Amino acid sequence: MDKATVKTRLLIILDTHGMDLNLANIPFQPTDVTIHCGDLTDGSKLNEFRTQSRNHDFTLDDVAFEKKVVEAVPPPDLELVAKEYGTIGEAKKIFEDAKEVGIILLDEGTHHFTLQNGARLTVYASPYTPALGAWGFQYPSERVHNFSIEKGADIVMTNGPPKGIPDYTYGRERAGCAHLFAAVAHARPQLHCFGHIHEGWGVKLVTWQDTYGERPTHFTAIDNNNSHYPINNEQTLFVNASIEGSWGLLTQSPWLVDIELPRAVR
Repeated sequence: MDKATVKTRLLIILDTHGMDLNLANIPFQPTDVTIHCGDLTDGSKLNEFRTQSRNHDFTLDDVAFEKKVVEAVPPPDLELVAKEYGTIGEAKKIFEDAKEVGIILLDEGTHHFTLQNGARLTVYASPYTPALGAWGFQYPSERVHNFSIEKGADIVMTNGPPKGIPDYTYGRERAGCAHLFAAVAHARPQLHCFGHIHEGWGVKLVTWQDTYGERPTHFTAIDNNNSHYPINNEQTLFVNASIEGSWGLLTQSPWLVDIELPRAVR
């Protein structure tokens, strides 16, 4: 009789910023799913997408792309812009063409997959981060962004971290989003993967408190005394998989994570 779950191996990576990977840092083991949480490119140019998304990948964000062109001073040469960055929507078209080889660009929301290993996977994805600079997929930090994570999601993948979880900057400031943390705390997925804060590379296993109110924080929602392996239904593994380390080099390794997923109905 088949088990109700299927062991599934994930390779998690982000913040490649258009650079070639250091193969010495890549774990060469068979994986079922590779997850890239964003900052695929450095300048969001078409050639970077073709040879290699998220906050740095502003040409995937039609509103941010158009705003950059309109507000540029002095006004840019539109033919040159189109040559380097494409027209609005052109970067997304590259990903449409890549579907046939198994590369799927996820818009914000919940996505369902049946994997080749027989597992059923439910993913919530969001590229949005608190505003900093003039990149794509940002929201003003004083506003509440609605991360509509459904209970039952196996994996949450975002570009940036939740507040209080591998989100310290070099200046020892928390750069994560409190609204994102609250949404994850309510949904309790098996895994939440992110990056964007390069210096936060690492993992944290969290056991959730039984009760923590309507506005959970990393102070009130986590049972630190019982946050240990093996992972159970009351836990979430947080993974900051940023591979860009110091001096702008790809010196940090991606993460390999094994999780149990429900078997797909035949």
